[in-house]
Amino acid sequence: MKRFIPAALAVAGLLATSFTWAADTPEEFKSQGFITIGVKAESKPWGFLDPSGKNIGMDIDLGNDIARRLGIPAKFVSVTSSTRIPFLEQGKIDMIIATMYDTEARRKVVRMVEPHYGSAGTALLAPKQNPFKSWADIRDKTLCGVNGSNYNKPAQQEGAKVIAFSGLSETLAALKAGNCSAVIYGDLELAIQLSDPAWSGYTMPLESRDELPWSIGVRKGDKSDALYKFLSDTVKDWHKTGYLMEVNKKWGLQPTTFLMQMHDKHK
Repeated sequence: MKRFIPAALAVAGLLATSFTWAADTPEEFKSQGFITIGVKAESKPWGFLDPSGKNIGMDIDLGNDIARRLGIPAKFVSVTSSTRIPFLEQGKIDMIIATMYDTEARRKVVRMVEPHYGSAGTALLAPKQNPFKSWADIRDKTLCGVNGSNYNKPAQQEGAKVIAFSGLSETLAALKAGNCSAVIYGDLELAIQLSDPAWSGYTMPLESRDELPWSIGVRKGDKSDALYKFLSDTVKDWHKTGYLMEVNKKWGLQPTTFLMQMHDKHK
């Protein structure tokens, strides 16, 4: 004999197996006893795994500080660019701290915390003795770029000649060989190079441009108001105290112009 299951119960059962209803307010997190944060696992130094498989990196430090302020431990879940938002929506994580750009499209499904805690943009890496005083100076200059990167076309449209190489290591080698005046690429990746003593004779002479900000992401909805305010106040304090710049230095990065400007704004 077939057993009849009411439709409402069937739907409830399906939802229960498909989703984990997570906490949404600071008080709920405290009652829960922990907070679950989605972080990258292959994005050094922001989020990666140590030899034992433990999540470490800049974003993990930020997550631990949030948990410390709540008085509870943080649990970290490794996410990718494609899984971080679905994990948040499904309740598998309580928030995202994973170098996530704040865009209009993402704001339709995720509540982006402001102020932003970081940003990334286009930059130049050049010898300390270089002719670049403004971005207008790239006209008629030869730049080394990575083949297929988004940074090349705008520079070419502004009159620069871009020689593209297969990868960043080949591009950097070409700069050291004197094949170009500067490398054009992402500012954070280039900042990592400057943390290496082998690049002590080089600098990023111009402020980054075409920047997109990074935001902590939480679920949308009225219940997120208290969490949003808590996180917004936390990020403001990070900027005010210089904590974000300290975390960057800890992981071998020079503080970005964005972080310095935000520190000046909030201190």
